[in-house]
Amino acid sequence: EEGEGLGKNNTGIAAPLKASLKFDNAGLGVDRAQEFNDHWWERCFNEAANNVDVQVQQNGQVSTNRKQGEEAVEISTKGFSARKLRKAKEQQAVAGAATYDNFLQTALLTQNGGEVDNTERIKVEDIAVTKVSVLTDEELFKACGGRTAHKGARHGLKLSGKLARIEQQEREMLEKL
Repeated sequence: EEGEGLGKNNTGIAAPLKASLKFDNAGLGVDRAQEFNDHWWERCFNEAANNVDVQVQQNGQVSTNRKQGEEAVEISTKGFSARKLRKAKEQQAVAGAATYDNFLQTALLTQNGGEVDNTERIKVEDIAVTKVSVLTDEELFKACGGRTAHKGARHGLKLSGKLARIEQQEREMLEKL
């Protein structure tokens, strides 16, 4: 019958177990804003573009080569450089310090709650990748020479009426403030 428990004496659970997903990101060191502030796709594109060496020869022919080895820019979706981290860990291993795979020791906690700085630690600033500067709409518009990203632009449409209406709307909003 419906509603009876499982087992020989019907004393088990009556409702089936249901799988549930955990979406809680409130763990130690979690930065909820990181997914919005870390523009890794822009950084990866810039790093990949920097790996291409374009040379224009005297006869006007263009040749492209990909940078190799140490001169190549490392492409990483992480917030740090794996190459710099590996070098820092190798230097620590030569110095005799213990290292772990994904652990960076920053300080040592004492029994009374104080911290003792570790001077031989790998500093996060040393392995961090450069941040991408995010342009405002005005800066982007200026950098593009006043061009907009609408599909009609390839046919010569300038959207001057729409841009004028938006500008007027912005002025009216600023007057209200």
